[in-house]
Amino acid sequence: MDAGILANVHDAHPEPTSPTRNVHPFPPEIIGIVLYHLEGDVATLRCCTLVCAIWAALARPHLFRKVVCRPGVPTRTWEDFFDFLDTSPDVARYIRWFTVDGGRVHISNVEVERILEVLERLPLLDRLYNVYITSKMLPRLHPEDVVERAVTTPSARRHKLQVLSFCSCMFGTVMPLYRLLASIAHIGTFAVHNFVLLRPEDLPLGSLDTQISAIAIDGSFSPGKQFCQWASLRHRLPSGFASGLTVTTRLIDGSYAAASLQDLLDTFGSDVRSVSVNALGASWDLRTIIRPHVVATPVTTVDRTAISSTDFLAFYPIQLDMWSLSIRTLVLYFTVTSMRTGRDATTLYSRLLENNWRLVSNAPASITNIELRFQRYGPHVDSVLDDVRAINDRVANWWARWNTLDEGTLTRFPHLEAFLCVLCDGGFLEQYGPFQGAEPVASGPSGSRQQEFDDYVELLKGVLPRMHERGILQFRMSDV
Repeated sequence: MDAGILANVHDAHPEPTSPTRNVHPFPPEIIGIVLYHLEGDVATLRCCTLVCAIWAALARPHLFRKVVCRPGVPTRTWEDFFDFLDTSPDVARYIRWFTVDGGRVHISNVEVERILEVLERLPLLDRLYNVYITSKMLPRLHPEDVVERAVTTPSARRHKLQVLSFCSCMFGTVMPLYRLLASIAHIGTFAVHNFVLLRPEDLPLGSLDTQISAIAIDGSFSPGKQFCQWASLRHRLPSGFASGLTVTTRLIDGSYAAASLQDLLDTFGSDVRSVSVNALGASWDLRTIIRPHVVATPVTTVDRTAISSTDFLAFYPIQLDMWSLSIRTLVLYFTVTSMRTGRDATTLYSRLLENNWRLVSNAPASITNIELRFQRYGPHVDSVLDDVRAINDRVANWWARWNTLDEGTLTRFPHLEAFLCVLCDGGFLEQYGPFQGAEPVASGPSGSRQQEFDDYVELLKGVLPRMHERGILQFRMSDV
C-alpha cells in the first residue's frame, strides 16, 4: 500500500484542452507499455492525457487505477467522491485500489453504508485499504438481523477482493464488520492492524458465506477479547471456507500482536497451513534501520515517523506456541541494513536470529518447508555480510547462533524437504514505510543484484553447513 502515490480524483481530472497537433502515431501497444511504467506517477500521467485524444483514452485507466478518498478534508469527502463518479461515470471501471485516508481527529470516519456503496459502484475493485469504521455512525441493529439484512438488500452484490485492509479501527461492537463481510464472497487477504473492539457483546447469530484465503494481523482486537472475536468469526464461516489459511504478521504493537496472533492460530487451528512472521518489530527499534544516529532510547527523545510510537520497542523474546498446528510451511524474515555497522548491526542481527529460532523451535514437527527471506534497507555492501557472519562470534554468545539454527532445524523437523533462503528482498519499505524524515541510505560500493545473491549464497553455505550437506538448503532470488 503506497498512499503517497494514490491519485486524488479531483486533482487527477484533467481540464479540457484542444488536441495537440502533429503527434507521432505510436501504436497503442507501445503507448500502453509506456503508461504501464508510469503507474503511480500522477503528474506525468496527467500530462499524458493532454497529448491527444488517443493518449488521453489510454492514460485514464492508469491514472485512476489507484484512488484515495480523504473524508476529513474539505472538497475530498465521500459526497465529493460520489459526485465525481456521477460526472465521470467511465472512471468507476478503472478503479482497482481504493484507499480511505484518515478523517477528523479522534472521530471515527467511515460508515459501513459508504463502503457498501463503494463496492456497489466500483465493479472491478479488488483492493480496499485503510478503512476506518465505527458502529457509532450506524443505527443500533439487532444481532440476529445483521448478516441477513446485508445479504438480502436488493441492491447488494457479492464481491471478490484481493485485499480488505483495516488500519487503526475502533469498533463499538463487531456488528459493522460482520455487515461488511457479509457483502463479500471471497477475500484473498483480510488484513487488520491496531484493531480495537470496545464491546464484545451482541454477536451476530447468522453464518457468513465469505471465503478467506489469508489473514494478515498486527495487534488486532483489544486485550483479553481477541479469542472471543476470532472464535466468533470462525464459527460463522461455513465448513471449508477457511481451509488452507495463510496467516501473516509483522509482530509490531508489542505483546498485543503476539497475543492476538496466538489466539488467531488457536482458533483456526487445523485450517492454517502456512504461517509467516516478520520478527523485526519485536527485535529492534524500527527507526534504527533507517537512521544511523538513533540508539535504543525512549521514543519521546526522537522525532516522529509515520509509524506510531507503540511500534518502537526494545527487544523482547517472542512467546508463540504452534505445536498443536498442522502447518506445512513457515516463512520468516531476516532484515539487514547498511545504515548500521559493527557491533550495533551484529546485535540487531543476533536478536533477529534469536527470535526466528524461537519461532522455529516452537513450530510443529509436521513442517516440510521453511522459508527465510533476507530483506534489506539500503545498498548491498560487504560490511553487512561481515556483521551477519559475526553472529557466531562471542559478542552474541548469549543468543542463538547460526549453528543453533543449523543443527536444531534438522533435529526438530524430520520431514523437512527444503530450507529455502529467498535473497535480495527489497520490500522493507513496502512492509514498514513510508517513513517521515528518513535519512539518505548509506553510500558506498554496491555490487549488482546477482553479486549480492552470490555473496549470500556463499555466506549461508558457510554458516549453515549441515543443511547444505543434506541438500536441504536452497536459494532463490526474490521477485521484489
